Amino acid sequence: MLIGVSKEIKNHEYRVGLTPISVFELSSRGPEVVVEHNCCV
Repeated sequence: MLIGVSKEIKNHEYRVGLTPISVFELSSRGPEVVVEHNCCV
């Protein structure tokens, strides 16, 4: 399974839908997690 996480689309919002620990927890259980590039800039 592949899970994609994108960044917020509003102006001046730099958040994503998952925290780093959530990404770790999901990926350690099997699915591949992909986070959008430059989401925290």
